[in-house]
Amino acid sequence: MDGTGQVPDGLHWSWSEVRKQDEDTRTEEQADDFLKDLEAAEKIIVQFDDIDGKPEVFRYPKDKNGKITLPRMQIDIVKLKEALGWLRQFLDGWSAGIYEYKQAPSD
Repeated sequence: MDGTGQVPDGLHWSWSEVRKQDEDTRTEEQADDFLKDLEAAEKIIVQFDDIDGKPEVFRYPKDKNGKITLPRMQIDIVKLKEALGWLRQFLDGWSAGIYEYKQAPSD
């Protein structure tokens, strides 16, 4: 764990690093709608990180000793699909916006 209590290279840690870089390069205020979407994206990411902090549980449901690592839970697959579809669209749009911002000539 790092000083924040997050596992380096974990999903929430990576998200925090992306947010820091975005905030360091941003020169204008963010729109309220974008901030709400950013908060929703973070909520989804934190929920995944709470279940799979290392990120290995979803890729490897058993550890090297054969012990099951995925906690027993009920998952609404339809809601999961919708949430991940929305998150993918949001991140794709955000990354395209960042790319365009960095490509724009500076004044």
